[in-house]
Amino acid sequence: MLFVTGRLSKSSREAMLVRLRRVANEFADLHTDDTRRPFDESIAMHMLVAIRPWELSKFAEMQRKK
Repeated sequence: MLFVTGRLSKSSREAMLVRLRRVANEFADLHTDDTRRPFDESIAMHMLVAIRPWELSKFAEMQRKK
């Protein structure tokens, strides 16, 4: 499992979404390819891909007032 945090601009968020969609599509393509192989050569795998704005409430409380 991977978990990373960071602050992204609008253009960076859009670029990241493009890349995540590409990874999800690659996963689906690999699954489709592997359906041609004998059943016992594969195992069930699941992939969750998500990106969303999120901030711990304690961090929000520590932000400087604008």
